[in-house]
Order: sequence, then structure tokens, then C-alpha cells
Amino acid sequence: MFDQLNTGASNDLERATAIAKKMVCEFGMSDVIGPVRYASHQDEVFLGREISQPRDHSEETARTIDGEVRRIIIDAETAAEQLMRDHLELLHRCSKSLIERETLDAEELDMLIKGEALRPIIKDVEAFRERIKAAAPEQPKPDLDDAPTDGLALSPS
Repeated sequence: MFDQLNTGASNDLERATAIAKKMVCEFGMSDVIGPVRYASHQDEVFLGREISQPRDHSEETARTIDGEVRRIIIDAETAAEQLMRDHLELLHRCSKSLIERETLDAEELDMLIKGEALRPIIKDVEAFRERIKAAAPEQPKPDLDDAPTDGLALSPS
């Protein structure tokens, strides 16, 4: 969007890479690699464990796996960029709303996607309370002297 690189996507890239690697090595979701499982890790992950464990595939296969993981990530990035270009107006509406509101819930996001206006933000709480008070007639306060006490005596403190 801004034609700039920044470090904000570091965790996103880490997670996307892990998913792509599982797609290739564990789930057989690569036409190049095929339906073969190359993951040899165990459920517990410790720092340096991958380095110390022997691989169950060749260096050439490792390069092929790396290439497939890279291809999946780049294809996903290209698709995401195209989606943003195709829906640039929606991207700007969402960005503007996030700047104004800081967060959007699912209902608000659905409204933006449908092109609907969001409900106004209440910036002046006191003015809002006055409008509510003016719009609704005041309810009579209950008379506590006539309230049932279920046999309990109430005395002023």
C-alpha cells in the first residue's frame, strides 16, 4: 500500500512460514513434493532441537521443500496484494473506521463490507446522557414505605 517495508509483519511471516512448511512436509499439499511426510519433529519443541536431530531426507529434498514453502508464501502474498488492490475503497473505509474507533467488531466489519454506515461514535458522554434523559420521560421513583418487607422491619439508620 505505502511501498515501504517495515518490521510489523515479522510474527505474521513466522506463522505463515510455519503453516506453509506443515502444508509441504506434513500434509502432502505440494504437487512438487507429493503426498510424502518429511517432518520428523516431535510434539515437544526445544531450542536447538531441529539442529541436533538428524533429518530424514537429503539436502536436495530440503532445498525442494524450502522452494515449495517459499512459493506458497509468495503466492499467498501476491493473492493478498491483489485482494487489497481489488478492494482498495473498502480498505480505506476500514482504515478510517479503525483510526476513529480503534477496534471493529464482526458486525461493524460486516456493515463496512456491505457499504453501510456505522453507528455514530458517542464522543461526549454527558451530552448523550442528556439526550437520553430528554427523550425518555422520568420514571416515578418507588415509594419504599409501601414496599413489602416479608415480615422484616426496616428502620432508618
